[in-house]
Amino acid sequence: MIRIKSLRPCTLIIPDAGLKLSPGQVVSVSSLSPQIEKLLNMGYVARLEEQVTDTGASANHTAEEVVTKDKMTIATAPKEYENLSVQKAIKYINEQTDPQVLRAILKEEKRDNLLEAINKRLGELEK
Repeated sequence: MIRIKSLRPCTLIIPDAGLKLSPGQVVSVSSLSPQIEKLLNMGYVARLEEQVTDTGASANHTAEEVVTKDKMTIATAPKEYENLSVQKAIKYINEQTDPQVLRAILKEEKRDNLLEAINKRLGELEK
């Protein structure tokens, strides 16, 4: 089973998986549907990964760990990013190699052409 967590501040509906997630809700799914994969790329949901402990047993990350990791990636984005011109922001996006930083920017970005650039760059990095 794969666990995902809603990172949206409002209710998130995923029709092809038959899910209606409240803010911060964690659910288990048997497989990732196309819409869930798209939401993962957009940063609207997070996949809770399993980690192997020293004893060989696996343990799931808690929701707090995922949120903490997400906050750390936001801190790596430039503070003045929102004040960058479109051209400078696109240059920054194209030079970025960390998908987590791009997802953090994606959550805050409102300009359509930059949203397209971020999604395109995320697609390139995840190939």
